[in-house]
Amino acid sequence: FSYSLKAIGSGTLYLSLWAAFSLYGFLPAAAAFAAMIAVTAFNGFMAWTRDAELLALYAIAGGLSTPLLVSTGGNHEITLFTYLLILDLAVLALVALRPWSRLLFVAFWGSAFFVVGWWMQFYSQAQAARTAFFLACFFLIFAFAPRLVRVDVAQPDQLSAWDHLAVVVLPMANALLGFVAFYALFTPETAKWAAPWLAVLFAVFYLLVLQLPARGVLRASPTLLSGLHLAIAVVFLTIAIPLKTHGRWLTIGWLAEGAALLWLANRLRQHLLQILALLCLALGLVAILTVN
Repeated sequence: FSYSLKAIGSGTLYLSLWAAFSLYGFLPAAAAFAAMIAVTAFNGFMAWTRDAELLALYAIAGGLSTPLLVSTGGNHEITLFTYLLILDLAVLALVALRPWSRLLFVAFWGSAFFVVGWWMQFYSQAQAARTAFFLACFFLIFAFAPRLVRVDVAQPDQLSAWDHLAVVVLPMANALLGFVAFYALFTPETAKWAAPWLAVLFAVFYLLVLQLPARGVLRASPTLLSGLHLAIAVVFLTIAIPLKTHGRWLTIGWLAEGAALLWLANRLRQHLLQILALLCLALGLVAILTVN
C-alpha cells in the first residue's frame, strides 16, 4: 500500500511539472527537465534505502518518461543520450548491488526505444561520429552489465526468470542491435569493405569478454554467459565470411570454420558449439551445391 502511495505521489509530481512546462508555460524546458531528474533521483534513493525493487521500477519508468514529457520536438542528441547514459549507469550500479535484474531489462529496451526514435527522425550522416560514440557507450554498458547482475543471496544457486532474461536474452539483443546500429552508420560505399571487419571486431570483443572474471549471477552459473558469449563470437565470424568472400572462398570459409568449431567443441565439450559447428558445415554444403 505504501508503494502505491509513493507511486501516486511521484506520478503527481511528474504530471505537475509536465503541466507547468507544456500546458501553462510556467517553467522553461531546462527547469522542468532538471526537476524531473530530481524526482527520479529521489525515487531511486527511496528504492535504495527501502530495499524495494518496485520503487526502483517506478524510478526507471519515471526517468524514461521524462524526455517524452519535456520534449520540444527538436534535435537534442547530446542532451538526450547523455541523460540516458546517466540513467543506464545508475541502473548498472543498482543491479550490481541488489538482485534487481529486471531493472536492466527495462533500461535496455527503454534506451533502445529512444535511440531508434531519435534515429528515424533526426539522424544524418553529418552526426555519424558523435552518434557512433554514444552507440559505443550504450553497447558497452549492456555488454558488461550481465556479468555484474547480482543474485539473490537467499537462493544463490537458483536463477529467476528475470535473471535468465538478463544474462541470455539481453546479451543477444544487445549484440544484434549494436551490430545493426554500427552497420547503419556506414555509407553504401564504406559498407562494402568495412562491414566484414565490423563483424570480426564484434567477434574479437566477445572473445575478450570471455576472459573477464565471473561475479554476480555467473557465480551461480559460470558457464551460462561464457558459453553464450562464445556462441555470439562464432555467429559474428560466420557472418563475416559472406560479407568478405564470394564464390568458392565462401564455401571454403564456412567448411573450415565448421571443422575448427567441431574440433573446439569436442575439446571443450560444449554442446552449443557442436550445434554451431554443424550449422557452419551445413552452410558449407549448401554453398557447394548452390554457389557457382
